[in-house]
Amino acid sequence: MIRNTLNCFSRTVTSTELSKSCKTFLSFLTIITGLVVELVFISLESFIGNRIFYWGNILTIFLYFVAFILLKFFQKPFLSSLTSIVALTLALCFHLIKGEIYSLYWFPLIPLLASMLFDFKIFLSFTYSPIFLVSLILSFQLFDSSYILFSKETYKLGFSAFTAYLVFSTVAAVYRFILDRFREELRLLLDRDYLTGVLTRRALFSRLKSVDCKRSPYSVIMADIDNFKQINDTFGHQAGDRVLKELGKIFKENLRKTEFVGRYGGEEFLIVLPDTDKEKAKFVAEKLRKLIENSYFNYPGRRITVSFGVADCREADCSKCSKKVIELADERLYKAKREGKNRVISD
Repeated sequence: MIRNTLNCFSRTVTSTELSKSCKTFLSFLTIITGLVVELVFISLESFIGNRIFYWGNILTIFLYFVAFILLKFFQKPFLSSLTSIVALTLALCFHLIKGEIYSLYWFPLIPLLASMLFDFKIFLSFTYSPIFLVSLILSFQLFDSSYILFSKETYKLGFSAFTAYLVFSTVAAVYRFILDRFREELRLLLDRDYLTGVLTRRALFSRLKSVDCKRSPYSVIMADIDNFKQINDTFGHQAGDRVLKELGKIFKENLRKTEFVGRYGGEEFLIVLPDTDKEKAKFVAEKLRKLIENSYFNYPGRRITVSFGVADCREADCSKCSKKVIELADERLYKAKREGKNRVISD
């Protein structure tokens, strides 16, 4: 649990796009922590006999239970997160109304959690709503100077804590705005191969995880440039880079929006075709092979060709065996190499 917590929190430093599993874990952690804390306080309220705040804690616990049900049984992590942060906000306000000024120091939990779980607009709503609520509570001094929260000493402490929260929330909002503003640029830098413009191997496997063979059968095509070392040796590495760049362009321009391609190795590319059986994938590979063979970047005396291996995810006999499917495509690619290159092998 500690490792998962640290992992989820560390990802927020460079990205606001947490995985669904990470958001679910953070929501669950928030709910469990809130329930434990509130159960402790409701026990204290029962012992003291303060009925007003006793029912306030009951309401908070009820909201946490609703959040847990939404998360566990209805698979609604977004609604669950909304409910749990509302419960946290109410709980902190209850303690502040009681005169427990220290609760102000826990308010930064709200923007911290909201930043990890929601988009920018919802994050702002949760971040600045406590400012309104705390301002309302602190203004009680205007109507009731005997209120326990507003003794001279605690009022100074409360005002300092409130100012600290205002600064913290504003800095968090500016940071989140900048992070969102440049998120796409960061994603391109991390996910796109700088030379070919296709996905990196890491990004390729990340997207492949989202494709379920049982729900959406897919095929993969492994492509490898024939005699690439000879191209580098004869025409230089700049010529080799040009070939890789042009191949990446051909692959991207001749695939559907739902299909994606990544650089698997030095001169190897992996193409993933969702909702495509092996026969259709073979047709796509053959089309690409002919396009490359007839492309303008062929050098005098040296024709650029590519060999292809095709595999269907259903051949791996399991729903999420992406590595096995890639291995099958790779085996067929090298079979194409052995049989003369510049061809497509699918069995």
